[in-house]
Amino acid sequence: MQHNSATSVQVKEVIQTLSRATGTTTNSLEIDTRGFQEALIILNAGTVAASSTLDVKVQDTTTSGSGYADMTSTAFAQVVPANDEQIFVGRIKFNSYTNGTADKAERFLRVVGVTGGSGASVYGVTVILLNYAHGTTFDAISSAFGGAATAASLAFNID
Repeated sequence: MQHNSATSVQVKEVIQTLSRATGTTTNSLEIDTRGFQEALIILNAGTVAASSTLDVKVQDTTTSGSGYADMTSTAFAQVVPANDEQIFVGRIKFNSYTNGTADKAERFLRVVGVTGGSGASVYGVTVILLNYAHGTTFDAISSAFGGAATAASLAFNID
């Protein structure tokens, strides 16, 4: 079998890293997960202004472009000045998640960021889609970077 990296792993910058004003809600580009079994959601949190907050969550839907709802347990911890300037990672295994239960995620995802408080927040989000059929998993990517893959190292882990 020939290996096709275009279908085994896809990296998508869904929210460009830049400064967003207080009170801004940013919906990411839509992510079609068809054929993939796992996703890493990577939040690159930059500076969060004093007295400000950043909330980032994942939503899913069965229909492209509409009907998005929050996925259970896929919100990152709120980012504030005390924990800003970090990279946070969440992991979703699609075959073990259904909105509110434990079967599968809906086909389409998006990430939503909301800035609050009195100043701007800098952040961006990248999603890496993985396909077990080609043997590329979070564990394999983590090993390639010399790390150990553990649920404790993740912001959320839908396993």
